[in-house]
Amino acid sequence: MKHLYALLLLLLGNAAFSQFTHLKPNEEVPEEVLLVKTDGSSMTGHVRNNKMDYVLLRVLSQDASSFRHANVEVDKIRFKPEGNTDYQEIPINKIKYIILQTEKPQRYDRINVYRFKRKTLELKDKEPAMMMQTPLVDDFIVMYANFYFNMGQNGAVHDKYNIFVRLKDSDKTYYMNFMPVVKNHHNFPLLKILAPNNKKFTDYIDKLSNKKSAENKEYHVLEDALMEELKAYFKAERKNLSILDQKSITANEKYKLMFSFISKKLESFSD
Repeated sequence: MKHLYALLLLLLGNAAFSQFTHLKPNEEVPEEVLLVKTDGSSMTGHVRNNKMDYVLLRVLSQDASSFRHANVEVDKIRFKPEGNTDYQEIPINKIKYIILQTEKPQRYDRINVYRFKRKTLELKDKEPAMMMQTPLVDDFIVMYANFYFNMGQNGAVHDKYNIFVRLKDSDKTYYMNFMPVVKNHHNFPLLKILAPNNKKFTDYIDKLSNKKSAENKEYHVLEDALMEELKAYFKAERKNLSILDQKSITANEKYKLMFSFISKKLESFSD
């Protein structure tokens, strides 16, 4: 299983990420961070969790409808520059990204998120929701995600995948709600929002969305191989992995594959 080592790293990364994000109000992140501003300047120091929110930088929420709530958005970061004793508040629109200086540095991008209409691709928002998110795919396309899993409570609530996607050189990020119960070919048309005027790309997405097409089969050969690999891994590690572990790994790997694949295709269709 060629991805076994990567999956183990993913598990460890998820554990560290969980410890990092779920801090008490006003708790300081122990690791030093590098804060890079939009004007190109940078500072090292520490960040502190927002006073009224249990999630560092308001990155995540356990609310399945999180995108509609303020606690995944952020308007300022509480930052203490190296050598200072007091925290200052830095407006989020002046921040480009923050890097947590752990053994494996983790980057949090400030993203400007827009919703759009599924059928017409028309933007719903005049002003974006500003968030801090960690990229899962960082290529020609940059993809971020929040995954929410129903573990037996509120049985009517499905798992929810909030996907945020932008072009590498764009400051505009698009929100895509991919329901786990919906097949890929129903979700693929949403990807046109990334390059609606690129006819080669939009024509390709039309073909990809046809479940009988060669393009769709090409993609699903890759996805099926990944799912078989994950199935074998879960069987071998069944004593060490919870259902939540398996759901988390599957969602992460499936959508990393999807957006890495689409990223390469879009790049090939772009001059």
